[in-house]
Amino acid sequence: MIWLILTCVATVLSALYGFIDNFITDTIFKGRHAQAQKVFFGSAYLLTALFIFLLFEVQATPVLVAVLLVVSGLIASLATIPYYLALSKDDTTNVTLLEQFSPLFYLIFGRFILGEHIGGAQLAAFLVVLSAPLLIILSSKRRSKGNLIKTAGFVLVQVTVGAFAHTLSTKFGAGVSPETMLFYLFIGKGIGDIVAVVAVKKWRQRWLHVWRKNHTSPKFWLTMVIDHLLYVGHDACYFTALILAPSIALAPAIIKTAKPIIVFIFGVIFSILWPNFGREKINRRAVSIRLIATTLAAVGVVLMQVLK
Repeated sequence: MIWLILTCVATVLSALYGFIDNFITDTIFKGRHAQAQKVFFGSAYLLTALFIFLLFEVQATPVLVAVLLVVSGLIASLATIPYYLALSKDDTTNVTLLEQFSPLFYLIFGRFILGEHIGGAQLAAFLVVLSAPLLIILSSKRRSKGNLIKTAGFVLVQVTVGAFAHTLSTKFGAGVSPETMLFYLFIGKGIGDIVAVVAVKKWRQRWLHVWRKNHTSPKFWLTMVIDHLLYVGHDACYFTALILAPSIALAPAIIKTAKPIIVFIFGVIFSILWPNFGREKINRRAVSIRLIATTLAAVGVVLMQVLK
């Protein structure tokens, strides 16, 4: 039961940081090379790992396990690059709906890495899940379909790489305490985030430009710190839930069922309270399409768990 509570908390936190990510991408980075912000989050992850080491008991871990957990975190950090590219193309609600691809990859990686069983009916149910993002793409205006197809491609890479990294962390983190697992994962994510930005000249220059322009603004630092804390809270709940859940695909499936609904509700609220917050477009047609797409995604993910 604890894993279910952790999964629900992770869902709310991921919905919130999705909107803040969208806000940072649009308002602070002006839609240009928003992935450059990873250098900040990389530094923050390394600092968080240091706090874990100082405040909690990090277990003595076999070198191979420690290295593989760090590698898992590094791979997970790479998954955020296509995520930021997707946010630069589309709004939080559509990106979230397109993320419904991920339960399939958890099932596949769970089968080959963890030895979990994949039922044929589960794969058939995934077609129902797949209809949600396809509905979003096909119902869009012709001039925006190109962006949606690009968004879908970015999200597909994101969920594939992310599912692989999370499956690895589940396999090698199951034998250590949650704080020990997070310690090594955050080191990997921190290194991956920093190296990715430093290695790409355009991203490095973009971060320096944004930092010079905003480093004296309390609002800038408050936004970035809140976003990071939401990520850390989500990671702590989510990675622990992956280990405690009966099946690795179960936790992400529940998140992917509930997150579109929560994001949709937040999208409506934020659009009413702060019309310039993010890029959510709320009108009768958009509401109807997203409600249908969310329902299809929810039904499909539930079927994936029921038809075993």
